[in-house]
Amino acid sequence: MPHYKKLPGEFGFMNCGGNGGLFIKFTHIPSGRSATFAGALTGFSDNYTSTWKEEPVYGRMDPIPTFQRTGRKINISWTILNESVETGQRNMLEVSKLINFLYPSYFSEKGGATTISTAPVLKMQFTNLANSTRGGGLVGYLAGFNFKPNIEAGWVKMSGDELIPTQIDADCEFTVLHTIDLGWHGPDPRTDKFPYGSALKPVNEPVGGTAGAGPGATETEGGPSEANPGEELTLKERVGLGVGVEETPLTMKNGAPCGGFWGPKCDDPAPDEAVNISLTKPASPAGGPGGGMPYTRD
Repeated sequence: MPHYKKLPGEFGFMNCGGNGGLFIKFTHIPSGRSATFAGALTGFSDNYTSTWKEEPVYGRMDPIPTFQRTGRKINISWTILNESVETGQRNMLEVSKLINFLYPSYFSEKGGATTISTAPVLKMQFTNLANSTRGGGLVGYLAGFNFKPNIEAGWVKMSGDELIPTQIDADCEFTVLHTIDLGWHGPDPRTDKFPYGSALKPVNEPVGGTAGAGPGATETEGGPSEANPGEELTLKERVGLGVGVEETPLTMKNGAPCGGFWGPKCDDPAPDEAVNISLTKPASPAGGPGGGMPYTRD
């Protein structure tokens, strides 16, 4: 692979010229072959889109929403620099392989007819930003691949039968096909370390960083802390003090929770007014459980 060096003010090059470099790798699942690119990362976006079916109902201001799915698409762009003819030929080979990965696999039948046997399903891998929790890359497919030689940058080889550009701008959109169990099971995620390798702590694990919390303190155990009046209440402290907690289900209004210690009353006469909830700890738990949590508007 090319041994790029990062220049001041230039792109952040993805590979360091050694085994520790960063690469974009596409693997063609039907054939097992792969295309690997080094260069300069110029753009990356990871887009999660939830689809809801909304059913309007006569007399209701809001439709009845039904959740359907959450999809994921990754857009990535990079610049390939060919510093020599040898490097350019190698990169052009990788580009050619990736373009061929966009086509399906066929098998021949009697009489010479061909039938599609396998769709062009791929794996894409780029650091922890595009990788499975088990490693090896994300399974999915490309909506396409854009190959854009920079004409102004010139050519490292220009002959009658071969042109190799000095700079190639490339980009693609990769749709992820989920191969792991996502979502929640009670308070814990069904799959840990999704999507970028950072583990979500279960609620019964020590969370740390809580004032006055000793070793082994958890989000669910123990009673209210003896913090000073006027400090912000945690959820555990609100439940422990019995302050502002009502035995009613959570109610949503304008996309935000309301009622109880969740926020303003659900029958507030100003439904479109932005409300900033300020929850403060009373000087003493006088009034006992169910004493009600005051809220103020800023």
